[in-house]
Amino acid sequence: MAAQGPTTVGVLHETPGLWVNADLDLTNQWNVELWDSSGVHYFEEPLRQRENHEIHLSEGGYYFIALWNWQTQEQIDIGWYDVQAPIERLYGTSRFETSGAIAFESFGASTPVVFVANAFNFPDALSGAAAAGALGGPVLLTAAGSLSDAIKTQLDRLDPGKIVVLGGASVVNDAVMTELAGYTAGTVERYAGASRFETSAAISEKTFATGVPVAYLANGFNFPDALSGAAAAGTLGGPVLLTSADALPEAVKAELTRLSPSKIIVLGGTSVVSEAVEDSLNPFSGTVERLAGTSRFETSAAISAATFPGDSPNVPIAYVANAFNFPDALSGAAAAGSLGGPVLLSAPGALSPAVKAELERLNPARIVVLGGPDVVNNSVKNELGVLAETVVERAAGDYVTADPVAGPAISNVVITSNSISVTVSFDYTHPDDWYTPAYVGIYPGSPTDYPYGDKATLGDWGLRDGFRPWLLMPDDVRTGHASQSFPIYGDGPLTVMIFGTQICECAGGTEFMAGRDFAAVP
Repeated sequence: MAAQGPTTVGVLHETPGLWVNADLDLTNQWNVELWDSSGVHYFEEPLRQRENHEIHLSEGGYYFIALWNWQTQEQIDIGWYDVQAPIERLYGTSRFETSGAIAFESFGASTPVVFVANAFNFPDALSGAAAAGALGGPVLLTAAGSLSDAIKTQLDRLDPGKIVVLGGASVVNDAVMTELAGYTAGTVERYAGASRFETSAAISEKTFATGVPVAYLANGFNFPDALSGAAAAGTLGGPVLLTSADALPEAVKAELTRLSPSKIIVLGGTSVVSEAVEDSLNPFSGTVERLAGTSRFETSAAISAATFPGDSPNVPIAYVANAFNFPDALSGAAAAGSLGGPVLLSAPGALSPAVKAELERLNPARIVVLGGPDVVNNSVKNELGVLAETVVERAAGDYVTADPVAGPAISNVVITSNSISVTVSFDYTHPDDWYTPAYVGIYPGSPTDYPYGDKATLGDWGLRDGFRPWLLMPDDVRTGHASQSFPIYGDGPLTVMIFGTQICECAGGTEFMAGRDFAAVP
């Protein structure tokens, strides 16, 4: 078919309604088919009589869904649906436009506060991003002497209750402050000190009351650790204060005394914040901890893990930013703190194992790449897409209302193998008027890794990703023999499972599991 454009729009990761009438004849072979908006055939999967049906899509866009019967050539059109992309990229042609794009996607009109910072100088915005995230407002970037059109557009839209300029007149001058006054009915204030350390203390003092749950301490001359720390601080409601590597500034000491934080977290290893500085923090809090890794990537993952604990916290959003370039992450950290997600750091062309593992643990509903392909390239974005698939799940009963029909009985199973392949053969007997293929699943792990018994859905088995081909058994042959060889990829214990395709693991038929450690095969 040729796709002409959306006619019916729904959201696939919510229930879009009944797909199949209860009187559909499932004794014939139906496929679920998808086409994208350009007419490319994107997806095909057998329709199985099971309680849930999932379609995994790693790209957003419009998709047309139909059911197609490969025996009768009949097609039932379901309609167009708008798949919301689980991974997206926010960027513009400049750091100002990227900052505006992040604000546009993250904050609505009548925001309580907007922070404005120099786009070419990171220290003030590091502390500002934590404050912005805690207060629910964005950080917008500017040149020292003028506002860009992109930022003006966002200020018009945001209609902030007040505007805070971060840093002294040398980083954002008075002419910009005067111009900003036209975008708010409230005040335009400047938070600044005589140094980056005093400015960080001033931002904290203006934003946070005494008794904060946590305060973060980061090197004021090195941005990577503080980028992830600012997102964490905004989420948990505490400041980011800046220090030199070897001495805690007096202004910061005074602010810590005022804050009386329940906990202080040092960001980064001892090369960026020394042990002496860490020890000097003890008078200000009963708990002092350090979050660090062997690289800026590992440190960002460690900060995320400490902020969002648990086996699978299911955070609503996670941001990925270039670890060697600060502008995009400054605005991203404020958005992350406001929306309750981390900022994780990446090299331009490769996702580190530590960050990949952290994203898998976080299980975010969305992943947002900050900046264009020149700062985080498309190979990283594509890899991230695997970690955040859109899942389309059908509710129970959407396919048929009749009782499930028993699948083929399977017997006389023989499994033979060598170092590169496994051969599976078995005899089968169909119930009357029911013809179906059978799946042969080859999964990593031994049979004891999987529950055994009559399960409602494939997901109930707890199966990990595996090799799941099917054996086509001839139509109109109720009893026969099937045999096929499959290649083995990798060593270790494997489990072979055989089950029908349309009846939930051969419910009412014969289930079979067997395992073998193929690492032991010569």
